[in-house]
Amino acid sequence: MDHLLAICVFARQFWFLLLSHFSLQHLAPSPEDESFDIWWQSGNQRVGAEFQKGFKSLSIWKHRKNCVFDGAPPSLEKVLNLVKEEPSFWSLAEATGITILSTLQ
Repeated sequence: MDHLLAICVFARQFWFLLLSHFSLQHLAPSPEDESFDIWWQSGNQRVGAEFQKGFKSLSIWKHRKNCVFDGAPPSLEKVLNLVKEEPSFWSLAEATGITILSTLQ
């Protein structure tokens, strides 16, 4: 899990590009991070509650699953587009408190 979500080059690029949108690229995982959990907890402690709730709903897991089980090629562009669609799904579910995601559009 650590490798797939935060440690591999693809995951680190994904998080860097996504966090750059919010000028938080300094929070992106690095090769020195011990695990996804440690990196995630460290990042959550350094941002406000609005960011925490929004980013907890984001994941690259769905894209990774498609690559492994469906043979889809890894694509930073595709996974970032999936993340940008996330706010509309939460809006349809009438979720509240994740307004930070709407800035991804």
